[in-house]
Amino acid sequence: MNPSAVRADPSTSSTKDQLDPDDQERLKQQQQQQLECRENVTGISYRQDFTPKVLTESANISYRFSCPGPGVFRCTLTGLVFGTVQEAELQYRTVQWDERLLQPAGKTAAGPLFNIHSPDGAVSQLHLPHCEIMDAPLPEGLLSVVHITDDGMSILEPLEITDTHVVVNVPHFSLLGLVRGVVQRFKNIIRPIRGQVLLFLRPPRGDKRILDVLLLQSNIPLSEVAAQQEPAEYIKISSKCRLSVRQSYSVHCEPEAYRIQPKLIILQRNAGAADSLEECGFPV
Repeated sequence: MNPSAVRADPSTSSTKDQLDPDDQERLKQQQQQQLECRENVTGISYRQDFTPKVLTESANISYRFSCPGPGVFRCTLTGLVFGTVQEAELQYRTVQWDERLLQPAGKTAAGPLFNIHSPDGAVSQLHLPHCEIMDAPLPEGLLSVVHITDDGMSILEPLEITDTHVVVNVPHFSLLGLVRGVVQRFKNIIRPIRGQVLLFLRPPRGDKRILDVLLLQSNIPLSEVAAQQEPAEYIKISSKCRLSVRQSYSVHCEPEAYRIQPKLIILQRNAGAADSLEECGFPV
């Protein structure tokens, strides 16, 4: 068995980007904006990585971290980056998207939806990880952030889109998540995304074992997926890859006597808190 042999069938779809003639100039402008916006509003241009305390109840995970003071802090498990102006206790978790809220606004989920709590005014900026590949300029309006409160949903336009994150100001916290425009002018734009291939080996059942192969966007936290897949064992591999929506993928297995189900998948977007885009498993 070769668990890393997940391959695409290029004959079933096209992955060519459809870009405007002025894209090269727009890309230069976006890169210049990134250089000009590198400093956070806290006045600190560097960031510190942290690993939060993880609390697990069943398949539900929550995270906690005490920010020591002003700074820019990146969570190593979720990829979230917090720009703080003072000492603060951060508590956050992922929750399920309600697509019925997004559809009237012409949006679809492009990453996890986070429920974040911190003292008012302690966090001034939030950086949410995205999975877009920035080798060409993003269409204007493609990515934004939704802010959901008891009063309804509002759209936060990005201050900046870096190679890895979408940056927004946050006056106060509640539910925040990255969304993608699905209006007509975006429907024919096919762009590869940063992805990950995750392997989970289920516990034995008689003389059979099943290995699940999950294809996900890169901004879906491994910690969330692992909790959802328990008691299956996570098998660490070199997981980073490029994926293309509406591209077909298959798993190659040796010897051929092993059963693979399904034989072929067409990748679709599904960016729930810990949902894979697609998965396939086979007894071993």
